[in-house]
Order: sequence, then structure tokens, then C-alpha cells
Amino acid sequence: MPIPSNTPKPVRQTAKTIALEQIQKWIVEGILAPGEKINDDELAKALGVSRTPVREALQLLAVQGFVEMSPGKETRISQIEKNDVFKVYPPMAALQSTAAELAIENIQSSHLEEMAAINQQMKAAIDRNEIYEVLGLDKTFHDVMIDAADNEYIRNFTSVLHMHILRLEYLFFKSPQNSIEEHEQIIQACKEKDRKKAAELTYSNWIKPIQDIANKLM
Repeated sequence: MPIPSNTPKPVRQTAKTIALEQIQKWIVEGILAPGEKINDDELAKALGVSRTPVREALQLLAVQGFVEMSPGKETRISQIEKNDVFKVYPPMAALQSTAAELAIENIQSSHLEEMAAINQQMKAAIDRNEIYEVLGLDKTFHDVMIDAADNEYIRNFTSVLHMHILRLEYLFFKSPQNSIEEHEQIIQACKEKDRKKAAELTYSNWIKPIQDIANKLM
């Protein structure tokens, strides 16, 4: 299991949070590959924490569908199946589209400025070919809309879906350039308080990668 030995140790976080966030990142980036057997001792040493928070993190990741745990036997990173693409993107697109509709009445100039700034950061990250950063910024962009929608159910459901989408996009998509222009169109629709257009553009932005990723999984 080729876990990096120079992993930075975050501060002011619980050991469980440190373990959860870093293991998620390794799964998304493919450092922990689909189907790979993992050892909690090795993970604990790499993260500089005890086995308990690692086990707690793995249990949560199992609930979220990122790892498969067999009690008393082994723990493996979950496989990626072609059908997964069609399971995660449509509900994510629908939830994000609903968030855009709900957010329109609450959108302030500060939200628009934040979204525009994030989009510029995303463009710079694309130029540096920092794919994980790009995908994280894309989430941050849409999170502004979700925050404005002020719906905790949408926030919670999209959070887990997004981790699965990150994994798919990091491994198979890696072509986020078109998102910059699409984000600009979403910002403009928000400026115009056009609820229908903002929802449609947001839905389209999320649903587009489906076929590209599905083809690569064939």
C-alpha cells in the first residue's frame, strides 16, 4: 500500500477528522486503489494517530460506500462500477438544481463576488494542472449556492454524493475547463435573479460528465 510518508499533519482537528479527511483524499486520488486491501495499523502510522480514530473513520467511510469491511476479516477500498456514474450524478444534479432555485431570493452581492473569485482560483488551478484543487474549488463554488439556499438536507445529501463524484472525476474525467464558462453563466443568471435559468444551468453543469466517465469505465 503506497501511502506517502510525508503527509502533512493538520492542526486543530480531532484525530478522527484527520484520519477521515486524509483517507477520503487518498481514495479520491486513487492512492488507495479500488479493491485494495488496507491495514489500519499502516494507516495509523502514516497519519500519526492511533488505530482507534482510523477504525472510526473507516466505519464511517463504509457507511458512505467508500470501503467494504468484513468483520474479523479484511477491509478493502470499494470498487468503481460503470453503473455508479448513473447512480450519483442524476440525484446530485437534481439537488444542486433545487439549491439554485432556492438560493435565488437569498443571493447577495457578496455571494456573487465570492463565486466569481472562486471561479478565478479554479481557472488558475487548471492552468497549474492541480486536478484535486480544481475539483475542490468546484465544490466550493456550488457550496456558496447551497449555503444561500439554507437547506440542511440538501447540504448533507450533496456532501456524501460529492465525495463519490470527486473520486470518479479525479480518476476518469480530468477535463474541467468548460466548467469555468458554465460557472460564469450561472453567476449571470443569479445576478438577473432568473430562478429557472440558474436551475437549468446548474443541472446541466452537473449532468454533463456522465457519458464521458461512463465511456472510460467500459
